[in-house]
Amino acid sequence: MTDIVKLNQIEDLSEKFLVAKVGEKELDQIDSEMILETVKMMAYSLSVTDENDINLIVTKLEERFDISMTLGSYFEAQDYIPWLEDNRGDIDWFFWNRYKRHLSHSNFPPKVVTQLDLVTDKILDHLENPKKEGDWSRKGLVVGHVQSGKTANYPSLSD
Repeated sequence: MTDIVKLNQIEDLSEKFLVAKVGEKELDQIDSEMILETVKMMAYSLSVTDENDINLIVTKLEERFDISMTLGSYFEAQDYIPWLEDNRGDIDWFFWNRYKRHLSHSNFPPKVVTQLDLVTDKILDHLENPKKEGDWSRKGLVVGHVQSGKTANYPSLSD
């Protein structure tokens, strides 16, 4: 059995390589063959040759890339005016970027982090533009199954 630190490095490097290779929005392209090739490449670079160790990492990554989250549904207010895309470049995403890194380091599956990003954008866009002049009020409600990501959205909206 190989040193657990090396195995964790191979798993982490393989996951990061795969996400970078296909892009965060295209994670569905990652298949078992791509995972196996990547793990073997990373294992070789760290002088790990034990097939059992390699297969264990491949299985763990297959599970992580198989977990996903749907975008869900929402109700749109009659006076809703999209604003986020036009203002995206003016927003400092400091807290979201830190939270996103935290989720990735906390073993949140990459597809879930990507979907959480998209869902959070939808929620944020349906809130009122904070730079809108005059009085305004916007309320919302997040509903979902147990462990569906509701709480994960709250810190995502902190920027």
